[in-house]
Amino acid sequence: MSAISKILHWLIFLAFLGLVCTAIAANLLFSKEAIMSTFGFSLPAIGVEIPPADQLFVARIERRLTWAIHFWIGTVFFTFALFRFILFLRGKRLHRFLNLFTFTLIALIFASGLPLFLRIYVEIPAEVQQFARSAHYLLIWLFSLFVVLHIAWVLSLENGRKPGIISCMFQFRGNLLLLLAVVTLMRSPVVHAADWAKDPDYLRAVAYMEGKIGVIKGSKSIKNCPYAKCDEVADSVNRNVKMITVKTRNYPRMVAHFKKSVEKGNPLAAGKLAKFLIGRIDYRSEVPDPTLIRIGERDTGMRYDDYVKLARKSLALAAKHGDCYSMYKLAEFQRLGQLGFAKAPDVAETLYQRVVQRCDPKSFFVIMSRSRLKR
Repeated sequence: MSAISKILHWLIFLAFLGLVCTAIAANLLFSKEAIMSTFGFSLPAIGVEIPPADQLFVARIERRLTWAIHFWIGTVFFTFALFRFILFLRGKRLHRFLNLFTFTLIALIFASGLPLFLRIYVEIPAEVQQFARSAHYLLIWLFSLFVVLHIAWVLSLENGRKPGIISCMFQFRGNLLLLLAVVTLMRSPVVHAADWAKDPDYLRAVAYMEGKIGVIKGSKSIKNCPYAKCDEVADSVNRNVKMITVKTRNYPRMVAHFKKSVEKGNPLAAGKLAKFLIGRIDYRSEVPDPTLIRIGERDTGMRYDDYVKLARKSLALAAKHGDCYSMYKLAEFQRLGQLGFAKAPDVAETLYQRVVQRCDPKSFFVIMSRSRLKR
């Protein structure tokens, strides 16, 4: 494919992109409804009152500029397509057919849009305007379908079939690497931090953790209670026995929602869940303390082995995404061989270095990580 053909191809693409952007702007950002909605607060602010019918007229004038830009970009689009059509008058039969089909479609789109632009300057019957508008919309959707099929064809050619004249301007490996890079960035915690914070399971788990929902209320009797709160309710039989209301959080529900969020890959949920679970695991002892096991099973609604596995999984996910607590604790476990991790001093050192590089220099985790690295 010649350099001129490649240039024309991308100029046509840029013009098409401009048409799409101006069409979206005219129908959404600068639509009649959007402009009229601004009159609701802007006109009273300056003490001006305009009837709705006149507001509609003004709105149409305002949005006219957007459609004018759309029309002139369309003119450029048609001109580039005409040049490319002339350039490909000779060639293989398939290429000539596709060239003719594409140009005919673009020419019809331009022709159907022309009356819609000229109606301000030339008197055009309403029936002609309506027909042109309907044809314009139909042809636009047809051309959009053609663009999608064109892209699919290019990808198909670059996926191992015989390269054609269109695919010559692409290098699939380079495009694939670029696509992978974009996907990687989109999946990074920086990009998706706001999205993860909106995860329904994460939000519900945090609500359970903070006691905003699912609080379980109960009564507890305390003999000779030293707290002023115990004076609120006294036992009618024995005045020395006080009854107080005890509120406990529904941790099993919280863990269940955090677990669902972690399974989706949510690093925010992983960080909070890891910290919660590790606080209930006797990882320093060779034989876990039975009391801690009971507390852990009560608070998680899971067997000990299961919530230890969940803690390891959550810790690894949160550490991978830069959570300072998780990186430091994982480094400690790798250094000491705790929580089922094998001793790996090199891995621990790398994690300590990440903590020092990424976390607040004044934080406990950085101070401790530096002390570990000095040894």
